[in-house]
Amino acid sequence: MKRERLFRILGLLDQDLIEEAGDAASPAAVQRRGPWKSILAAAACITVSCLGGLAWLITGGFRGFGSATPADTAGGGYTGVDNGTVFMSYAGPVFPLTALDADSLTAGRALTWDFSKNDEGSVWGADIRDVYTVTNTSDAGRSVTLLYPFTGSFQDLSAIDASLTVDGAETETDLLAGAYAGGFSGVWQEDCLDDSTYNLRTPERWEDYKALLADGSYLENARSSEIDLDQPVTVYEFLNSTGVSDEYPAATQSIRFNIDTEQTQILTYGINGREWDDGTGYQRYSFFVPDGQRRNWDRHLLVVIGADIEDYTLQGYEDGGCEAGEELGNVSSDLIRTETTLGSILNELAEAHWDWHWDGNADDNPAAFSLELYRQSAAALFLQYGLGSDHPVDRYADGRLDDILDEAIYQKRVFWLSAEVTIPAGETIEVAASLWKAPSFDYACSGSDQSDLQGYDMVTALGSDLTFIAQTASIEHAENIEIVRQNLGFDLENGVTTVTIDNTLEHGYLEIRTK
Repeated sequence: MKRERLFRILGLLDQDLIEEAGDAASPAAVQRRGPWKSILAAAACITVSCLGGLAWLITGGFRGFGSATPADTAGGGYTGVDNGTVFMSYAGPVFPLTALDADSLTAGRALTWDFSKNDEGSVWGADIRDVYTVTNTSDAGRSVTLLYPFTGSFQDLSAIDASLTVDGAETETDLLAGAYAGGFSGVWQEDCLDDSTYNLRTPERWEDYKALLADGSYLENARSSEIDLDQPVTVYEFLNSTGVSDEYPAATQSIRFNIDTEQTQILTYGINGREWDDGTGYQRYSFFVPDGQRRNWDRHLLVVIGADIEDYTLQGYEDGGCEAGEELGNVSSDLIRTETTLGSILNELAEAHWDWHWDGNADDNPAAFSLELYRQSAAALFLQYGLGSDHPVDRYADGRLDDILDEAIYQKRVFWLSAEVTIPAGETIEVAASLWKAPSFDYACSGSDQSDLQGYDMVTALGSDLTFIAQTASIEHAENIEIVRQNLGFDLENGVTTVTIDNTLEHGYLEIRTK
């Protein structure tokens, strides 16, 4: 049953409880997806003692391994000097600059990791300065689109604070956003993953990005913003909901109806619970009536794709269980019906969710400029993996737009800063990228014996069409760190903080411990 699967995702269900619940269940045909906020609240309680625990619950428990496991497992583990550590949280490499139509362009590169202490007096992350001398070797001037890639999420953009300068002057840039860079995996059961797609599988090592960027299609798709969502839909939105009291602080509004599942699909936003019967088409959706205390979605609605709902019944309940005998007569909502397109309502909800995510202060957030990109990314996620796809993944098969819109903010992807420059014939310009780079790491509460390590890595040519004639790497404020493992050639004890990178090296890594 799907309720069982949800609890398996969260890792909260014992097999004995599954059997006991099965004996006491309501009629077998009816399936329930319980109050989402209650389940998430339980998950949140578990994560109090473990930073990053919510990500652990959702994505399969650190992939089921600690950092000390062998390299041939699916989890983290030290894989030898040539490849470095596979960390539980992988931040992605520093990528090289690229250009559209890079013929006749050569470049030198000087990458610097600055390990200055932060305001707390420790080192966490590094300031990156990635400087390129780009030469036009042709006998004619060139107008060139330069693209500087970096990994992150929409949530991370303000912290990353990426920028470009050309010949020392700040240059105007556009931001491009690639699709979700990871994939999906099953639920961990009895020493193996099942074949479902309930869990996120984020990039775990640099080869994942190599597969993503190698053929150029990922960047090509990021440069195209054409998304067709003109399909007509009918929207039912609940407004002016009332009925909360001291006696029933979790008062719930529900709606029930029947549909032909071959003719109708239901998408939801701001809905906490669902109950359905695949045989009869029975559906019930519910949400907690806003009480001014609980941080809930600002909007609650159903989006109907295909044949419209014909008859429905609204009913209030004491709580999200929506059990018979617990009806409340004083719960009420205005239900407003509108006709629009899927693209219009998705864009509208994306803007509302963005504002809700930033707690109403989206305009003041440094990442607010990327709202339109976020809208496009959420739509792309829906079309690629949600019910807009011919083969939706299990994670999004319930039609919860909340999940699509929320995870589009947090999912790892590759961004590019794009700048237009002119390089005269035979001339050279200096292009400098600056950003803050988070480290790769093992979770402190995971039992790993390498949780004090920070991992940093770079790639020399991946995703770039430039011809590199020389590359160097440097460390600043080396007095704050010690190097545990590397393949770049730094020797801090003897003052070697700048190294020349061998042209045959695809991937360089640096693992440090702070002093």
